[in-house]
Formats: sequence, structure tokens, C-alpha cells
Amino acid sequence: MEVLASSVGALLAEPCRALFIYLLAKLKNPFRFPANLRDLDTEMEVLIQLRDQWSQHLQLLAQAGLEEPPQVRDRLRQVHTLEDRVRSLKQDYARNSERSCCLRCSRLSDDVVILLGEAKQLKSDWEMPDDTNPDPTTVRTEHMPAPAIEDQATASRNMAKVMDLLRREDVQRIGIWGMGGVGKTTLVRNINNKLGGLDSFNIVMWITVSNRYQEAESDLRKIQNLIAERLKLELREESMETRTSKLRARLMMEKTFVLILDDVWNPIDLDRLGIPEPQVLRGGKIILTTRSSDVCSQMADVPLKIEALNEDEAWSLFCKSAGDVATWEEIEPLAKAITEECGGLPLAINVVGASLKRKSVVEVWKDALNALRRSEPPIGSGLEDKVYNPIKWSYDLLPDECMKSCFLFCCLFPEDYLIDKKRLVRYWSAEGLLKEHDDIEDEMSRGITIIEILKDRSLLEDGILSVKIHDIIRDVSIWITSLPENECRSLVRSGIDLEEMREDGLSVNSYNRVSFMCNRIRKLPGASQECPTVVSLLLQENQELEHIPDDFLPAFKSLKILDLTYCDRIKSLPPCLDQLGELRLLFLENCNDLETLPPVGGLAKLQVLDCSHTSIAALPQGMEKLTSLRQLNLSYNPRLADIPVGLMSGLSNLEDLDLTDNGQLKFIGENGEILSQLREIMSLKRLSCLNIELGSSGCTLETTDSLLNWTKNLNQFNFFFGATGYSSGLGVSKGKQLIFKDIHQWGERIEWLFANTTHIRFDSCKRLNTMFEKLVANRGEVGCFNTVKLLEFSSYTGSFRVGSNAKLDILPNLETVFLYDVTDLSCFSTLAPQLGLKFSKLRSIDVDSCKQLKYLISIGTTILSLEKLEYISITSCERVEEVFNFDQNSSLQDYVFPNLRTIPLRNCPALRFVSEQNRVVCPRLEEVYVRLCPLLKKLPLTAQNVGTIKTIRGEQEWWDELEWENDGMRNAIYPCFRPW
Repeated sequence: MEVLASSVGALLAEPCRALFIYLLAKLKNPFRFPANLRDLDTEMEVLIQLRDQWSQHLQLLAQAGLEEPPQVRDRLRQVHTLEDRVRSLKQDYARNSERSCCLRCSRLSDDVVILLGEAKQLKSDWEMPDDTNPDPTTVRTEHMPAPAIEDQATASRNMAKVMDLLRREDVQRIGIWGMGGVGKTTLVRNINNKLGGLDSFNIVMWITVSNRYQEAESDLRKIQNLIAERLKLELREESMETRTSKLRARLMMEKTFVLILDDVWNPIDLDRLGIPEPQVLRGGKIILTTRSSDVCSQMADVPLKIEALNEDEAWSLFCKSAGDVATWEEIEPLAKAITEECGGLPLAINVVGASLKRKSVVEVWKDALNALRRSEPPIGSGLEDKVYNPIKWSYDLLPDECMKSCFLFCCLFPEDYLIDKKRLVRYWSAEGLLKEHDDIEDEMSRGITIIEILKDRSLLEDGILSVKIHDIIRDVSIWITSLPENECRSLVRSGIDLEEMREDGLSVNSYNRVSFMCNRIRKLPGASQECPTVVSLLLQENQELEHIPDDFLPAFKSLKILDLTYCDRIKSLPPCLDQLGELRLLFLENCNDLETLPPVGGLAKLQVLDCSHTSIAALPQGMEKLTSLRQLNLSYNPRLADIPVGLMSGLSNLEDLDLTDNGQLKFIGENGEILSQLREIMSLKRLSCLNIELGSSGCTLETTDSLLNWTKNLNQFNFFFGATGYSSGLGVSKGKQLIFKDIHQWGERIEWLFANTTHIRFDSCKRLNTMFEKLVANRGEVGCFNTVKLLEFSSYTGSFRVGSNAKLDILPNLETVFLYDVTDLSCFSTLAPQLGLKFSKLRSIDVDSCKQLKYLISIGTTILSLEKLEYISITSCERVEEVFNFDQNSSLQDYVFPNLRTIPLRNCPALRFVSEQNRVVCPRLEEVYVRLCPLLKKLPLTAQNVGTIKTIRGEQEWWDELEWENDGMRNAIYPCFRPW
């Protein structure tokens, strides 16, 4: 019996236990009802989020033309059904909330538990959509073979900058540009390979574009196919809109990616290509390489220009390419000279170095160097195919033959020569390469536009007023002129220390352009043969040249350009000059010993004549017959005593006349009357630009209505008043300028000239306070001088009167103020009261060598608004302590300069603050340049402008000691820092 009882007990124990657990759960459900309902809501939120994500994912799959994962639609329906059941339960609960607790706890609590269990099970069975790699066979990054750049400091810095930019959320598109062969592709290949070792991006795609021709849709389809191939996406021959939609949807699935577009020649419409917009997908990054700065500016958020290697980096790379033989004692000087000829271009260095590897014969190295110096590819180097032809592509794709000829003109100059932009345009115009224009100004605009295009294509390098052609680009252009198919052939022997000019080969080779400039040629040959095709002859800067033979020039019957600038030992020109009937341009500038000019009446087509800085005492015979003359420069001729009456009136097409610094010429009489020479100049109908020195008597000039109307009609003038022999230091402007030198008074009606000018400059003047008071008192019907945009003071030892005697702002449109060596100035603001200046339009302040300056601007009393200010520069002000100082009587807590973008600060040893306690806010600050300001520890950087900063330059030691609000700001700004 005991055994039986034991067996029966064992049989009943498990069902009883299960029954007990069930009953316990049933009893607990009503008590856990509120908690279970909250858990159900939480699980449903997760499921609904999953459903929405999967719905979006399915939509992207459909747009991309990809198949849906199995069972997804069933699960979406299950979520919808479960959502409906939960909604129904909640409605039932709301309707029965006032009934007995027993009813609620018995049925609804059980239903909540059941639904909660189903929700948890459905969630566990259903994972998030795999956005990271829709196709598991897709290779995340393809390795690109590339030379290492770790030992190249410049390239390593550029790589670090790009990597930092890729981490920034506000940067999506990075443009890397520079001339051909500078190493752009090598840089981005190294970046591609480095990204392959990181987990920052789902996929990195390399696409070689090379869209050299304007075939927009064809190029887009080709690029789309290449991207689709990397993504394992099939793009059929569908409409452009369909292809774009599919590609965009597929890239959206990646969430993060880097697309490298290498060798972009023409702008690409990334939106039409199918690249998600930055605001839609911030994790999508674009890196592009191009030779065009214009392409870069159109396509990129941040441009990064790649420069050539410096001397040490170039030599290191060459030794790596050429091997140990480059450092052998007898070869090393040749190897270094060859490296220099490569101009810091990594491509050229690698190609030439590899071609000389293990070449131990010295003569081979000499021959390679000589070839490079002749702008020829060395034999067997591969330079023509690997370097010259790729660079020639940039030339081939120039819009027309005229622009190509304009570019090839630049090879006539020596290596590293700074080519003046205006001078270059004048050459082009004289050769007839520019379309005819009504005036010189329009012609200059067209020429500058061509220069900008050549710079944009990386065929020219930029300067302030000049351009440069890189050594290798110059070699390629000389090589192009030697090709049989080229119709513009050039003989280039510039800057190579020649002592003799040989005429052999000039006519045989049918050269169009000949350049022997920047040599040491002592004499020219007598021409034994005709040179009928030469149109440009550049002989400038042969300072030992003393004589031009009588039979030299007649050989050049078609000559349009003759440049003898800085041939300063020549005393006279041969009479045969008058026979050059096709001559358009004659430059005799800085021929300092030139005393006489032959008759020029036969130069009927001459348009430009520059006789500045010579020793001529009289103008040549027949000059009044130069009716085609458009530009005449007679400045800085101290011996020129007279301009014959009737000469100027004969130059009916003259547009630009420069007569500055000719101390013996008189245009204003002792009593302020206008002399006949000036009246003739005033009669020239086409004259638009005049630079003239009016002497001390001009300060008492009795102005007339005709003079005032004439100055209004001039587009540009520079009138120099006061002491003579000074204008070269001040220079000329592009506006309408009055320059006063060493004067202390002026005439009663001078205000009428002020009313027609844009620039006013005072140099070494005295009694300025008295003159200003007179100007303000006599302005009468003229009113405020609304046209004045620039005001300059230099070498002024007085002070500016503090008391205000101007009821109105006398210069309401003033934009630029320049102060140089104003010794008693303690604060820029003290300049304002006497002329009632409010500086409401002021854009630029430049202060240099003001020894007593303590701070630049006092904020809060005199100056209340500087909303237009964009640029502030302080140089060599040894006592300045603060840029912006808050007046003690001001109640302002801080001050905003809404448009201030650039702040250069140089050689200010006492400067401690831009503004103490950073009370100045500059939300658009872009550039800060600091040099020799060791006490300056803080910059006006805030969260408002940390994203606008583009460049900070300074010494490395100064940067290391800067104080920051936090490390995050320093890290954000660091990519913008460039050490001096």
C-alpha cells in the first residue's frame, strides 16, 4: 500500500504543480495588469519602428531594382494585425473601465499577457534590416597601387587634412586640385587604401572619370555604370531618371560611403548622377581630383590645392626613383640639377629618375640635363608619353586657337619669371589675339578673363599682379611649339646667360615668336637674311646691349611687337625703326640711357608706346601722325622739357596717357590758369585714363565748369599735387585719385575736385586740421563727397583734432582707410570727429608703422556701427596692446562685427588681445594671419565661427601656446592651421 500510495503521489505531483503555477499566474495577471500594459506598449513601439524601417528599406530595394528578402511582407502584416488587436484591447478596456474589477482582471489581463508574448516572439524573430551591406559579395574597399608618401611632409599633411575633413559632419564634398603631375592621384590612392583599414565607412568606391569633353549625359551614364558595378547593382539602358533613382536608393542603403572621383575635367551634376544630397544622407562623402579650380569651386564644399614638392622632398623622391647612383660624387651635381628641372612634380621626378636608374655613365646624365634645359624629353626617359602628353591634354582642351596661342606666348619668358598681367594682355592685343573692343578697359577685361581660365586649368600659377608658368608646363609649351602640326612656332632662348644672338635659323625655321630676353647680349647681328614670319621680338632685360645695327630691324618686316625694356645702355634707336609699318607695340621702358628717338611718322599702326624712365629730352618727329596710338606712357622722364603745341591734339585715338613725374613739364600757370598743353589733352574725345603731375600751383587751381565736366567723363585719373618726384612711391589707382604731397594749403574751390574723386591720399602733408576745416566750411553746394571710397594718410607727424566741426558725415561712402607712419595716432577712432565720419560703409582698415597706436578701435562712443567691416590689418605698431577696446563710458557688454572675415596681425610685440575677455564676436571670420605677436594668446573664436574658419597662419610655437575654451574647439580648428 505504501508503494502504491507513493506511486500515485508521484503521478499527481507534476499536474498539481502545473495547475498551481497556472492558477498563480492567473491570480497575478490582474495585479500586474498596469505593468504588463506598459510593457506591451514598449514592445509595440519597437515593432512599429522595425516595421517602418523595413518599409523604407523595401522601398529603397524596389527603387534600386533589387529583390525583397523572404518573409518580410508576412511579418509586416503580422505587425499590422498585432497593432490592430492591441488597439482593440485598449478600446475594450476604455469602454469597460467602470465595470467590476473582476471582469477587467479576468479577461483583459489575460489578453494583455497573450499579446505581450506574441510581440516579444515576433521581435526576436525579426532583426533590423541589414543596411550595411545589401550584397555580402560587395568588396568594401579596392586596394589601389600607389607610391608611399609617408616620407613627404607636404603630402602627409595634405592626407591628414583630408582625413580630418572626412570626419567633419559639415563637410560632404572635398575637392583636391592642382596642375597635372603634382601628385593628386597618388594622394587619393593613399587615402583610399587607408580608409580600407578603417571601419568608418561601409564602402569606398574609386571611379576614374576623365570627362575631358563636354558630353554630359554620356559621361554621367559611364560614371553611373562604374559605381553600379562596385555596388553589384544592375543598371539597364533605362531612362536617365530611372537610373538616377536606382543609384540614389542603393547608396541610401549604405548609410556611409566615400566616393572618389579621380581626374574630373568638367563639372559633374552629382544630383543627376544619383548621389544623395548632403541634407538627406550626411554619411555620404565625395572626394574629387581635378586640374580645374573652377570645377573644384562648383562641386566641393572645401577645396584643397596640391602644390609641387619643396627642394628637399623633390631630391628625396628622385634618389628613391634613381637609386644610389644619384648620390655618386661625379653624378650628384647633375642629379640635383635634373631634379630642379623637374620643378617639384612627383610624376616627372619619378619618370626621369626611373629612366636613369643604374645609369653609371656620366655622359648619359649630362645629356638628360641638356635635353631638359632645352625643354625636350630626354632620350628613352618616357617623359613624353608619361608627362608631356598628359599635360598637353590641358592645352588641347582650351576652347579655341586664340586662347591656345595666348597660353603659348607665356613660354617666351624665363623659368620662374613673374609675368605682369597687364603687360601680357598688351602683348596678346598687339598680336591680334583678342577680339577688337571699343576701349582698352574692355580689352583688358577680356585678357584678364583668359588669364583666369588658364589659371583655372592649372596652366598658369597665380600671383598678386602677375602670373607664373611652372617649369615643366613651360617645357611642355615650348615642346608644343616645336610640333609639326603647330602653326605658332617659337624660338625661346630667354634667361640662359647668352652673350650673343645668332640669326641663323630664324627664317629657315619660320619662327613666329623670338625671345632672347633676360640674357647678357652685348650686340645684335646685322641681319643677313629676311625673317618675314616673326611678329614678336622680345629683347628686354639685356642690360649690356649698347647698340642696335641699322640693318637689324628691317629684316623683321612683319614685326608687331618689339620690347627693349631695361636695355638701359642703348643711347639711340636706328632710323630704320620708321620702316616697321606693322608695328603695334613698342616698349622702351627703363632704357635709362636712351637720349633720342628717330622719326616715328611711319608707324601708322602703332597702338602702344612706352617711353617711361628714359633720358629723352624731346619727343620724336612725326609723333603727331600716330593716329592709331591708344596708350602712351611718358612718365619719369626728368629731361623732357616740353610737349610741342598741337602734338597731343593729333593723337585722336589716345585712351591712356601717363605724364607723371616729369618735373619740367608745366600744365598749370603760376596763378592757377590752365595752359594750352592741358587744354589739348582735355580735347581728346577718347581719353579715359590720365595720370598727370600738376605741381604745387595746382593746389590753387581755379576750377572751371569745363574742367569739372571733363574729370567726370574720365574713367580713371591720378592728379598729383605738391612736390615733384614722389609719385612712384605712392603708385596709381584704378579709380579717380587726388594725391597731395608735402602741402599745407589749397585753393578755395578744391572741393569741386573732391566731389569727383574716389581716392584721396595725403603724403607728408602739414596743417591737415586747418585744411580739413576749410574743406568742411567751403563745401557749400557740393554737399558730402559721396564718391570718395578710399582715404590714406602717410608720414603725418601731427594729430587729428578731437572736437567735431562737421555736422554731417562728409565721406558717407568711405570703404577703405590706410594709415602709414602716422606717428601721433593713439587710436583709429580719433580720426572720425573732425570730418564727422561714421564709417557706416567701411570695409577695410590697414594700419602700418603707427608708433603711438595703443588700440585700433574704441567701441561704444565715437564708433557705434561697423556692420560692413570685412578686413583689419595691423603691421609694425610696437605699442598696440588691443585691437578692439571698449570705451569706459560704454554700456555695451559685447560687440558684433557681422561681416569681419580677415585679420592679419604682424610685428606687434605688445599686442595681448584682439579684445579683452573676448567681448568681440565675429560670426563670419575666415582668415587670421599672425606673425611676430608673441603675447597674443587668444583669438576671437567661438562656437559661432568655428565652422567658418578657413585659414589660420602663424608660427608653430605661437600656435602651440594658444589658449582655447576647450579641446574640442582646438581640434576642430587644427585642420585650418598652416605654419609660416
